Amino acid sequence: MTELIKRFSAGFYGYGNPDADLWFVGMEEGCGKDFKKDIAPRFKAWAERGENTFEDLRAYHARIGITKHWETEKGTSVKIQSTWRRLIEAVLAAQGNSKPTPADIAHYQANYLGRTSGDTCLAELLPLPSTSIPDWPYAHLAAELPHLASRPIYRKAVRANRENGLKALIDKHRPKSVVFYGSTYKTSWVRVAGGKFEQVEGMEKILRLKTASTTFWSLPHPNAHGLEGNPFRELGGLL
Repeated sequence: MTELIKRFSAGFYGYGNPDADLWFVGMEEGCGKDFKKDIAPRFKAWAERGENTFEDLRAYHARIGITKHWETEKGTSVKIQSTWRRLIEAVLAAQGNSKPTPADIAHYQANYLGRTSGDTCLAELLPLPSTSIPDWPYAHLAAELPHLASRPIYRKAVRANRENGLKALIDKHRPKSVVFYGSTYKTSWVRVAGGKFEQVEGMEKILRLKTASTTFWSLPHPNAHGLEGNPFRELGGLL
């Protein structure tokens, strides 16, 4: 397992189509708390599916038994994931639907978001999935992987390499827009984008940096405490 985790940390960056015009880049993927039940199966599924740099969001999660965000069961509807909701609202607004219904969002999530043949790519700065910032489910592996002793040690060990990896992937695939979300890692967004962001006039929560091939955007996390309004819908009007 430890060797697999090393490969996963170095080689897996997220979901979707890296040749898509639109990338979203967050801090890290969320997951359940139990290492054996919720986390280890993710590494195993990644290996079984070929250790891809980018996975198909729906097919990968089906492999680990998570279907609620894509398929309905008797008497239920597709469960909209809270972070994805805002990303989808940005996409739909860019497509002309500035006031999507829950059904619109659920349909896009179930059929298009993060698909390897789709129009989005979902990447993460930090490679290992976790429930939340206070939780750290990897400390028991520190005897073999010392950099997993704590979140601060892990973050310091992997952050620069992941920044460089993301930058190399963006330079290779040249998406038209890259949307970073999460204010905690603004310094990483600057390093990946390669320049200073400026506030978009009249939009307090949206920062922008234009380069020759890509426009980079920086927004708060969709679930940030105290976030007012919906900057992701506003962003959609700019994409």
